[in-house]
Amino acid sequence: MKNYITIFISLFAFPCFGQIEWVGDLEKPHDIKTFYMSVSSTHVINTVDIPSTGFLAIPKAIAIDHLGNEVFELTGPPYEPWSGAKISVISDVFGHNGNGFLFSTLIYGVSGGMGSVAPYAGKFDSGGGVDEWCGTSILTGMEGAKGQGLSDNSYVLYDTFFSQAIRQGDNCFKYWSKNMGFEFHDLTVKSDDILIWAGKQGLVEMHPEGNIIQTYPNFLFEEVQTTSFDGMVGLRNDTLFLVSPVFQLMDSYGFPNGQVLDYSVGYGWISVLTKNQSVYVFNDSLVLKENFGLVEESEFQFIGNGPDRLSLAGQETYGPNMPLGGTRMPFVKDYSYTGLNFSTGRDVAVVDVQLGTATAAVPHSTYQGIFYPDAKVTVENFGSQPVDELYVRFRNPNTLEEFSQKFSGISLLPNETVTLFLDDFWLRTSVAPGGIQEICFWTSHPDFRLDANSTNDGLCLDLLVSDQEPLENFGFTVYPNPSSSGSTVDIQLPSSVEGGAVRVFNNLGVLVGTFDAGNLQSSIAMPKYPSGLYYMALEADGQVLKTLKFVQL
Repeated sequence: MKNYITIFISLFAFPCFGQIEWVGDLEKPHDIKTFYMSVSSTHVINTVDIPSTGFLAIPKAIAIDHLGNEVFELTGPPYEPWSGAKISVISDVFGHNGNGFLFSTLIYGVSGGMGSVAPYAGKFDSGGGVDEWCGTSILTGMEGAKGQGLSDNSYVLYDTFFSQAIRQGDNCFKYWSKNMGFEFHDLTVKSDDILIWAGKQGLVEMHPEGNIIQTYPNFLFEEVQTTSFDGMVGLRNDTLFLVSPVFQLMDSYGFPNGQVLDYSVGYGWISVLTKNQSVYVFNDSLVLKENFGLVEESEFQFIGNGPDRLSLAGQETYGPNMPLGGTRMPFVKDYSYTGLNFSTGRDVAVVDVQLGTATAAVPHSTYQGIFYPDAKVTVENFGSQPVDELYVRFRNPNTLEEFSQKFSGISLLPNETVTLFLDDFWLRTSVAPGGIQEICFWTSHPDFRLDANSTNDGLCLDLLVSDQEPLENFGFTVYPNPSSSGSTVDIQLPSSVEGGAVRVFNNLGVLVGTFDAGNLQSSIAMPKYPSGLYYMALEADGQVLKTLKFVQL
């Protein structure tokens, strides 16, 4: 069997000078729905997780503080707001009571053997404590309602599909609930709690008690937000319009070179993210002060203004040229209003991959499993920053099997190399022995920082499938597992072999022990190893028959 070499590169970004750069651990985020940034620069990213165990989408909103630490998360199953109730959709996140948060959700509940979905609002403090859950009486589609907070800690939930809204307060007190009688797209709130609705009939000014004050049909906007001086910034056809507090047009700014993807107004700034991945920063008089481009391979989707920074959220892609597009992770990254804190100083690459000699394993009805006990990669740091951890990913394009191993504490300095051993690396293939199987490797989620260049993370290569025959009728067990002292390994070898061996590897793939398996049937007393996860491989006639994991306490 030949050794095969693959090269893959992972690039990092510099730390953010006291500002955050965060990557989540959701390996298959389906979408990012909303993004919110609080007065204290706490970020809440509202996404959907698709677990590897199935296709059920789980809503998950994660709060990150101004240092990049995860403060809390609100998630769907198995979390229950109360017995028998599960969150099925988190539709919006907005501010409540200073630094608190309010989540608009759809909750699935079971009562008397029957299930139903109903809209709720959940109030949370800045640390994730639940103040209360309040049901609402408005109709919503399956995506749920959006919301806006008012200065007295009440809030307005609204649904654009049914043109309904409700205002609620503490202890779930309902001020009003109504069918609005007009179609609207968006809602913003002025400092005196006057509601401004944007819709097909123009801007509608409404008293917080629910009475319409006046309609301004000349201002047709898809979205609207309020400025620090109680003016309004409306969006229509990729043009921003600045409207005075008395509803007079003051200025406008169009984006002919890139459609507006998202914009944010607050703290004296107007920030715009375009689809061509550029950021434009204006003062609240709509005078352009700064613009800068973003790393092209990342997918920035949302922008938010904070007191001292702007923040962007999206989905980072690792190995986009790999099967199924590689790995996608939700991320949040902070910039100054002058575009600082963007860098490409991290650059890590695998310069050599040696899978070693392959041995056949247990055949299955539709594929055979092949084990590579000596697979290893050599990683070199081409960047200017040290690297402490990274992931190596693998996915078979045909069987969709996945392999992921995290390497921590490697202390890889610039211009240095290190050899990393892959644990328990199996290949499932339906290709006949002697045929060619394509395999792909890439790096992902390195050092919890954004990849500066995600297009060169990995490489696919052709692998010659082993033509060795698998051995059958054997036994291999270890007990106790986990163990606080030594363990015992019981072995039953096939009668066709003349002895075997047991090899023990630590969680970095380093060989820590080799033991003679004897003939046919034997027991081996294992020594006590340092605490951690270990792997045992039973070998006979040059083949790996089986591997086991065990934990040393």
